[in-house]
Amino acid sequence: MQVNVTGIHIDVGESLRAHAEERMTDLTKYFSNIVEFNVNLSIEGHRHIAEATAAASGLVVRAHGEGADLYAAIDSVQEKLEKQLKKYKGRLQKHSKRRQEASARLDE
Repeated sequence: MQVNVTGIHIDVGESLRAHAEERMTDLTKYFSNIVEFNVNLSIEGHRHIAEATAAASGLVVRAHGEGADLYAAIDSVQEKLEKQLKKYKGRLQKHSKRRQEASARLDE
């Protein structure tokens, strides 16, 4: 898994990069096949913005978050991605369960 952290018109320090990598790798507990995370950090006036994209096989999830500082913005994005991945994983499990029930009825 690869985590790309880039700053748009700002320099991303090692501490900020490590925080973003740590928060994004926490999301692999929902999908172990996530290939890449792209995190873009920017400051527009007083707004601290983080945008993240998670790419897995056949799945692309995007989120946008703002915060009082860049660390809070990264945490906000991570929470939004986590919510989307949980929802998608629930859908997969629900459909899988329906297929198993249908095949069990056909076997009877």
